[in-house]
Amino acid sequence: MNYSPSGFEQKIKRECIEESAIAPALVDEAIDFIEETGRWEPNEALGWEVKPNWQTKRPHSFGAIARFINEDRSFWQAKPENPRVIDGKPIKYETPVGNGSRAFLPPTPVVIRQLISQRYGVEFPSDGSFWDFIADHPEIPIIVTEGAKKSLCLLSLGYVAIALYGVDCGTCKSQDGPENQRHLIPDLERFAHPDRCWIVAFDEDSKPETRSRVNWATLKLGRVLKATGGNVVIATWSNADGKGVDDLVAQSGGAAWESAYATAIPFEQWKVTHRTSTADYKSLFESDIDPSELLSGLQKDWDGLETGEKRKLIKGAVERAVAYLPKLETNKLLETLGLDPKNSKDWLEQLATALIERLQKTNQVEKLAELKGGYLWSVIFEKSCLCDYLRLIQSFGDRLRFNTLKKQVELDGNPFPVGTAAVELEIQFGFEPKSGSSFPAVLLKAAKRNAYSPIVQYLDRVSDEHGEDTSILEGMARRYFGQSEPIYNTMLMRTLVGAVARAYQPGCKMDTALILQGEQGARKSTFFKVLAGGDEYFDDSISNIGEKDEKLKLHRVWVAELAELETVVRRKDVSATKAFLSCTVDYVRPPYGRDVEEMPRSSVIVGTTNQPEFLSDPTGERRYWVIPVLKEIDIPLLQEERDRVWAAAVALYKRGEQWWLTNLERVAAAQIAEQFQTSDPWEERIEIYVDVLESVTVDQILESVLQIEIGKRDKASQMRVAGILTQMGWRKVTKRIDGKAVKIWQKPSLPEKSSPTPPAEPTPPAAESTESAEPDRAAADRDAQINSIAERMSQCGSSSELQKLRDDFSKELCNEAWKRLPTKAEKQRIEQLMKQPASSQQLETDPRFSQMAATIDSNHIDGYIEDPDFEGDVR
Repeated sequence: MNYSPSGFEQKIKRECIEESAIAPALVDEAIDFIEETGRWEPNEALGWEVKPNWQTKRPHSFGAIARFINEDRSFWQAKPENPRVIDGKPIKYETPVGNGSRAFLPPTPVVIRQLISQRYGVEFPSDGSFWDFIADHPEIPIIVTEGAKKSLCLLSLGYVAIALYGVDCGTCKSQDGPENQRHLIPDLERFAHPDRCWIVAFDEDSKPETRSRVNWATLKLGRVLKATGGNVVIATWSNADGKGVDDLVAQSGGAAWESAYATAIPFEQWKVTHRTSTADYKSLFESDIDPSELLSGLQKDWDGLETGEKRKLIKGAVERAVAYLPKLETNKLLETLGLDPKNSKDWLEQLATALIERLQKTNQVEKLAELKGGYLWSVIFEKSCLCDYLRLIQSFGDRLRFNTLKKQVELDGNPFPVGTAAVELEIQFGFEPKSGSSFPAVLLKAAKRNAYSPIVQYLDRVSDEHGEDTSILEGMARRYFGQSEPIYNTMLMRTLVGAVARAYQPGCKMDTALILQGEQGARKSTFFKVLAGGDEYFDDSISNIGEKDEKLKLHRVWVAELAELETVVRRKDVSATKAFLSCTVDYVRPPYGRDVEEMPRSSVIVGTTNQPEFLSDPTGERRYWVIPVLKEIDIPLLQEERDRVWAAAVALYKRGEQWWLTNLERVAAAQIAEQFQTSDPWEERIEIYVDVLESVTVDQILESVLQIEIGKRDKASQMRVAGILTQMGWRKVTKRIDGKAVKIWQKPSLPEKSSPTPPAEPTPPAAESTESAEPDRAAADRDAQINSIAERMSQCGSSSELQKLRDDFSKELCNEAWKRLPTKAEKQRIEQLMKQPASSQQLETDPRFSQMAATIDSNHIDGYIEDPDFEGDVR
């Protein structure tokens, strides 16, 4: 939208041109303006949710915003006319929701391209992508700075410059590898090349604490840029000449920047001479910098420190050595500091123990596997279980996993029996466990660090590949079973969504079973086997539902078929069958365990039968969703469609689709199930007798209709009559006759049976909803879903994994899941605000080092650094 120049627009352009020395042509190309006209346009442009009816809080009114635009016309950052104020500080810039860590790659007009072409002697095309051209020409240096106006200023001078949101925004943690390993953000990584020269030109702040933070960010970015193979230099200038590079140019002219550019310091030299100040040593010891770089900078930090500060610096250096360096190198450091290694052994082991305990308390014990300190591992070796646990992580890493579906440990993707693991590890890999009989438990814990469900992996994959299209589910019952009534497709679809729910939320309520009924040879069981993914995830041998081994089968597959269904549901103890279907958690002892474990079900139960009559429980129709199969199932078609079918089911699940029937759908399903009730020879005689009655008792029927003597009227015959009456729709009530409470059966006020023809899919009335149909159940399943999300959230090890989880589920569900994380530390980790715990204060109070700290001078450090035998980082 075009706007006439407003006061705000004129102000921004004046700031850019006069105060930041940006070329007018570049201002016109890279900045546009959005004004508020009553519809919260700036808020919407930023991606802020704007609700039409605000009751207690209105959105912030920005008035207008100046948008910095990328070459691809995406919105990078905005400067508002009326900024928000937080804790008394105005927020000068706003970033669009969902941008993440992006770099500013603005459009470049022809006049700017000509300037850059002249400077570097490279012919630039007058059209096409400027930044694609830069990516293809690594001989052109790139300047990295902070803030859009600074990069636009340098572009105006004919330099290629890229801006970041802030000094910390050029790198991110790696998804794979050690937690402290970082890589470039994608917008910078596309330009990485061994022949590229990078110039880092962050602000020259006057405040020591800010300068320290900027220097530390420069160090992190420089290390990652250096790892790409390119040359890295750091541009510096005096703060008196200007804080940012645009201030430098505006105040002191382009020649001032030319001088800073020409005298930029090589990164390796800058690390020693400019990296830090004496005020920064605490952050150094809590950072991920390797020990050799840390120790090389101590000589600068040492000068000018008070005695107490020297003690802290000594302690920090020794703690770092204990964690990272071999004993020999640690001893050399102690001697350099004037300490006797022999007399310091107990203290060094105390430091190592404190480090172990600190990581144990913060649930970060796995980090010990990344450390190689000699004194640290001397302590670890005395703790047999911890030692084996960390050695397993070091030796096998992600190769050692736990399959949550099969309940088994896997090594390199193959089952790895826990019972023989100690022998196999020693013979095949030379790994000799130290923890004896506790080793199976240690192995399980190490494997469960990388717990995974192959079904969840499969569902995630097909969901990513096929997206949210659910059209494949339309008419599925017709394609495979020859059934065109909507209720059949509904039952099939709900079962598929339920199977997805059981995979993502093991233990969620699903007390129904889809039954395929039809002629032999219709390939009914094969249908379920193909859907499940083959024999590995399908079992059709579930029979004796009361046995432990039968229950264990449910926890090794995704789809479990009841074998000889008609036999299972005809058994006398139908209540046991109901309980079996309704159970969400089984308590069994797994083959690898010594104790009974709580196992939430992650499988669904289905059934197939050739019999026309197989249901004998007159009250259990709702549990069995029966689909008559009218034709041979097209298995090749199912194999072709399987991935899309499951992707569609995942899409429905993530949208919140329920996997149980509504009240009206349940009525239709029950009417279908009635057709498959087993007939009883007593039924017709009883029906004729009670047809003219309004009420009756069981004994009355046993005597008058069946003519069974009193002595032969057992519990089974009474329940048989009661079952027939229930199936006919009669209702049992208690009435007082002659002062006594008598149980009688009353005739239903409406016909007890509907037409056997299944009705078309009913349309629920407007007042009915999923919530009103089964509010308690919906709430329970939502609660289980949130718990499942929280569990997956706690397993996230990188920002990309967390972002994927947030993409998969709604913001509301993710927020609720975050609240349910078990510890405050977990919440802080997920927020990426976790900081390393403060160092122990033991050294500061140890009198042995007070005198030494007061007399030691920088020559000790110089001698240590110049020692040719020092090897530095041993990670």
